Amino acid sequence: MSLRSVLAALLAAAAMVLTGCGGGSSGASALPGDTTSGGTTKPGTVTPSVNLSASDPTSGASTNALIYGKPARLQAKVLDQDGKAVPGAIVTFAAAPAALVALSQTNVLTNSQGVAEIQVSANIISSPDAVSLTASASVSNQAATSLPVNMSVGSTTSSGAVGAPAVLQYVSTVPTRLVIKGASEGAAGAVSETATVTFKVLDANGNAVPNAPVLFDLSTRNGGLTTNGQTTAVQVTSNTLGSATVTVGSGTVPESFYVFASLPTSAAPSQKYFANDQIAVSSGLPDQQYFTLFHVAGSSCSDPTKPLVYPCGMTINVGDYLGHPAPDGTIVSFATTEQGLVVGDSDSNTNATGYCLTKGGQCTVQVWGGDRGTNEIVAFAIGQRALANSPVVVLSRNGGNRTIVAVPDSDNYVRDSILW
Repeated sequence: MSLRSVLAALLAAAAMVLTGCGGGSSGASALPGDTTSGGTTKPGTVTPSVNLSASDPTSGASTNALIYGKPARLQAKVLDQDGKAVPGAIVTFAAAPAALVALSQTNVLTNSQGVAEIQVSANIISSPDAVSLTASASVSNQAATSLPVNMSVGSTTSSGAVGAPAVLQYVSTVPTRLVIKGASEGAAGAVSETATVTFKVLDANGNAVPNAPVLFDLSTRNGGLTTNGQTTAVQVTSNTLGSATVTVGSGTVPESFYVFASLPTSAAPSQKYFANDQIAVSSGLPDQQYFTLFHVAGSSCSDPTKPLVYPCGMTINVGDYLGHPAPDGTIVSFATTEQGLVVGDSDSNTNATGYCLTKGGQCTVQVWGGDRGTNEIVAFAIGQRALANSPVVVLSRNGGNRTIVAVPDSDNYVRDSILW
């Protein structure tokens, strides 16, 4: 067979293979998912999604209108590639134009249902422009952004004469965390049973309105919550700057609630203006069941197989009877065996002390001592559900225990200790 015949045969065979595989012909079938041939479309890639919605925080009804003085609730639900809720995802909220509104938070973790929630408030009484709100998240390194939720910005209640009450502007709540009634007595740290809530009265042009009546109330009265000492709504009068203030008192049970106000002499006397900040009431005092002293990780005092190297770190967890962190600034005192030393926080004169002030329910001290097996450190603080008829004591190097707080005063002290 000649060389020309061999080449012809090979070319013919190659053409048959190409035809059978669907290549080389516009009428041939394309491979699945091939977007470069046959005119077919590659199936869409499934990605995470974020669904954003806006609603009235009181009624729960959907809304696309942001009324000045009345925050709306934004909820973003994050779903993975399979359409399942994603807990613990970071959701970033954004608004454009940003100057029109205030977001209570911009980065929020989703809950167990995959939902992140914030509040959005109008910064101005009215605007011809709408605000566009979005939420975005990343799931398994894949980014997803919601479709925008567009809301009008203004107030349907801001009509009226110049100088007449039209709307309320929320100013502040100080503090936002309280302790239950009676818990601040004898307590250390920054604890309070009352909060001051302030709104400002404005006319239709945004000017401050003095001498205007403002009605204050709470979203709940559970446990005997009060406004200006009353368990019902109270009316106050705005001052020369248009500010109206009410004092909110805690009740006898832990609770979270909102303060709202209304303008009884405005064109919309039933319109409620909610404070942006929620008030939380806790028991406040450290509880014996949530008062725990432990070694700092890696401390030589915690490992009997290692030589002692001082100082050793000791951390105390301090919670109330619900397991919530005790108020920041709660004082925890310490005592240790003779020849030892406890160094805590510095005082206002930068002098070292033998106590520490909690932050986020914890504080840490450094400890020095003697040979292993001869040392004890005791942490103690004013609290509740303490051991009855039991003094606060610490191991003595002379044998036995040394009393730090005697009965009956010790009944008011929670305590925990570590031997090493």
